[in-house]
Amino acid sequence: MPPDPTDEEWEAVLAMLRGFLSGNSKKHFISKYDIRLQFSGMLHRLRNGLSWAEMPLTWGPINPMRERQLFWWKRGAWPEIMAVLAADRRGGVAACRHAMLPQLAVTIQPGAGLPVQMHSEAFGVTKTP
Repeated sequence: MPPDPTDEEWEAVLAMLRGFLSGNSKKHFISKYDIRLQFSGMLHRLRNGLSWAEMPLTWGPINPMRERQLFWWKRGAWPEIMAVLAADRRGGVAACRHAMLPQLAVTIQPGAGLPVQMHSEAFGVTKTP
């Protein structure tokens, strides 16, 4: 992830977005939230591997920021933004990557009132206690 953009870089990002989101441009850029501040929050989240629930309110309300980033992703603008910022060639910090979902462990108690069937494809065994 690149560092937060300079003023010049931010203007280049906005120009790219205006062209990229041409049909929705006016509506998209009229916001009661500071889009640049939201963008800095998006970068912070990706740099630090935070979920939206873990985001501090430093960059404003979380849901509008999340919706804006999702909108950019769905329209394919995010890779273009990273290209404008030369994210692959700048010093920045690598995006934090970790499993999005925690491992799931299920504990059952046979005989607790629920029918239980155990199956192992590896051994071809099906067992009902």
